[in-house]
Amino acid sequence: MPDLAESAFDYFDEPFYDYGTDTPGLGESAFDLSGQAELPPGPPPSTGFSSPTLIPGPYYLDIVFVVNLALPIALQAADPAFWRFGTVSDIKITATGVTTVGLNTIRVFHTEPHNGDIQTVYFPLNGIVSVDGEAFNLASANFTAVALAPVFTILQSVDVRTVRVIFNEAVTDEALVAANYSITPTLRVHSVARVDARTYLLTTDTQVPGTTYALTAINVRDGSVNIV
Repeated sequence: MPDLAESAFDYFDEPFYDYGTDTPGLGESAFDLSGQAELPPGPPPSTGFSSPTLIPGPYYLDIVFVVNLALPIALQAADPAFWRFGTVSDIKITATGVTTVGLNTIRVFHTEPHNGDIQTVYFPLNGIVSVDGEAFNLASANFTAVALAPVFTILQSVDVRTVRVIFNEAVTDEALVAANYSITPTLRVHSVARVDARTYLLTTDTQVPGTTYALTAINVRDGSVNIV
């Protein structure tokens, strides 16, 4: 019985190189160490185009690329219907508009989120292209939502027992709870009436003319559960 080395090559009845042609046979190409064979081209160097920085704002998300974009953005990228958001929170947000800021940033406007929620943005399938012609192909990315709590925009003494309070945005029914307000120097808030979603009238103890009062609210929230 031939040894292993001999049996391994007994299957080749022809030489590894066909001397009748200029083309090397399988054997030579498989074991060629001359360094002359050309390797297939590798992928182009990454520009970082598929790794944008996400900068959230109260009602928008900025997507900042390391390279300039081919402007204007087009197709699905220009249509807010193709920008989607997802979260495990009860507060869902939807895109309301799309624009560009400078040469390398897409700003997607959206409804108000709950502050601190982890949101996922799902990018449109087309329409985002670098100025060099590279197509953006990232499917999604996560960011931490930023939102503003309700604040007073107007405090007005209507008469000696009534204070008008106007918030910067619509607030929920917690704004009708008298115990959620305190006034310094001490005035008791007896009741609260809603004028509209932002405006409330507080009935108080009798106010002293010429006195400056400070009003504080607690537990008052907006529709996205952002609390004063």
